[in-house]
Parts: sequence; C-alpha cells; structure tokens
Amino acid sequence: MVNCTECLDCIECRVCPEQSMFSILTVCKVLFFTPIVFLGGLVTSVAYDYVTFKEDDEKKVDDKKSD
Repeated sequence: MVNCTECLDCIECRVCPEQSMFSILTVCKVLFFTPIVFLGGLVTSVAYDYVTFKEDDEKKVDDKKSD
C-alpha cells in the first residue's frame, strides 16, 4: 500500500478513503445538518411572524376608543 499522497500519481491504486466523495462523515453531515438547518429556518420564520404580526382587530378597537 502506498501513501495517500502518492495515490494521485498511481493509476492502479484504489481511491484512498480521504479522497472518497461519499465518506461516512459526508453522509452523516447531509442526514443530520440538513434537517437541523431547515427546522431552524422554519422556527425562526414562525417566531419572526409571531413577533411582528399585528391583527387588524387591535386597530379597530383603538379606533373605537378614540371616537
């Protein structure tokens, strides 16, 4: 077995695990980070809407009080 730095020059060598595109770490990142980022964005969006949303009924009540 040759060193992984020599694999780039060796045609008959197998691909070293460090050079593999689909490693276990990459699969775990896709499986775990994607839902975390998606759910974090969803929760943040809902929280922002909840904080900034004002109902029209509150404006009507304020208008009636001023009359």
